[in-house]
Amino acid sequence: MDIVIVILLAGTIYYAYSLARQLKIFRQSKGEFEGLLMQLTGQINTAHDAIEQMQGAADTNGQVLNKLIRDGQFLADELQMVNEASNNLANRLERAASSGRGSALSVDHTAENAAMSQKTVEQRGGSQPQAAAKEPLSGFSIRDREVEDDSGDANFLVDDDDDDVGNFHSQAERELYTALKRKS
Repeated sequence: MDIVIVILLAGTIYYAYSLARQLKIFRQSKGEFEGLLMQLTGQINTAHDAIEQMQGAADTNGQVLNKLIRDGQFLADELQMVNEASNNLANRLERAASSGRGSALSVDHTAENAAMSQKTVEQRGGSQPQAAAKEPLSGFSIRDREVEDDSGDANFLVDDDDDDVGNFHSQAERELYTALKRKS
């Protein structure tokens, strides 16, 4: 029986030694695990701070975007009012042109008589004032003062490097031509 007790005692000592070795490994692993948990906690705190900064930036940018949206809506409303006003003005101009056409029919007879009298005066060797020829014959007309003004350069030619020559009737046409040539 002593041999059985010695064998059991040897098994117990071996088991205790094995348990002590595993506890030592567990303590080392526990230290590494605590370090890992500390790193994880630090990264969570850093992420939390970054999220708060992002929320602050989003709030600031959200306010800026809301202001831009309000300004855009205001400009859209103003543009709509300008568009409505221009449509009303266009309608008024159309009505004025239509009513001018009706009176232009009666003016046509006067224009024919004036043309006949002009021919008669020219055949007789006289001259008629040029100012009368420039007056509009209808109740509605649009004038280009640059073209009508003799002191301005009404007939100007534009030469460029490609030897293209353009005959323009107004300053706006010349500027448009020049801008288009610069772009190409």
